[in-house]
Amino acid sequence: MFECPNCGEKTIKKWTKFCMGPIRSTRCSHCGVKLSVPYKSLYIISALLILIYASPRLGIRGISHLILMSFYGFIGTYGYYKFVPLIVKLEEGDAGYKEQRRNNTFHGLAYFVVTFGAMIALTI
Repeated sequence: MFECPNCGEKTIKKWTKFCMGPIRSTRCSHCGVKLSVPYKSLYIISALLILIYASPRLGIRGISHLILMSFYGFIGTYGYYKFVPLIVKLEEGDAGYKEQRRNNTFHGLAYFVVTFGAMIALTI
């Protein structure tokens, strides 16, 4: 179980956090605040997608590719559990809402540009 960043109670299940993305949120069962993960969490996914996409282009094929993909999946899952924090998702009208929304937009666009830019560069 993970602690709520607002009240400190362990109310968030591991599976709930794993299924959570920057857009999807949940509520703490103790204090009722809306929780999510930051858009920066997409960088872990981006790095894994680039590695998975690049490995066949580097000559890694067959069973080696499957083993490598399993390894990437394990590392990505561990990194997500260990390093991606839960955050209080601010609602419209809350102090700091506009700043959080602006940061989310920036990181969402950066994720798109980095991931697809790298995939296009690897294809050429």
